[in-house]
Amino acid sequence: MRAALERARELADQPGAGSAIDPMIAPMLDRARTSAAAARAEGADSAKWAEAEAAIEAALLLNPASATARCLRGDIAMVRRRVDEASRWYRECAERDDTNAAPWEGLARARMIQGDRVGAEEAFRTAARLAPDSWQAALNLGVFLRGLGEADEAETWLKRAV
Repeated sequence: MRAALERARELADQPGAGSAIDPMIAPMLDRARTSAAAARAEGADSAKWAEAEAAIEAALLLNPASATARCLRGDIAMVRRRVDEASRWYRECAERDDTNAAPWEGLARARMIQGDRVGAEEAFRTAARLAPDSWQAALNLGVFLRGLGEADEAETWLKRAV
């Protein structure tokens, strides 16, 4: 185990290592998702939240560069209404994987809750740019723009969503 951990840490410093090591941490992230789903069903005081977070922390020990683990940690923080923490995890995820729209969508939701309309719009637009074929990204941006009163542009994005 020690040798595997040391090797994973060595690999983590290499370019593109995050995605190369992700298969090694996939079972930990699956455990985190399962625990988080159980925690949602049990409620805010569920011990399963700690299990989910511990599984993600273990994954990050093996793969400190994992964007997937950070995005999942952001999702859990959002569900637990820890918006500032979620924002931090989503930003870290986006920094490590600049091709993934998911952290930008999470960051947009967090910024909306924080009252940062400009930041939320920027994040929704980034998500839509990164995922031009995603109906969800188009829908999210369209609904957000409609809320801002930008009816014409909102309609364009909403049409892309359907």
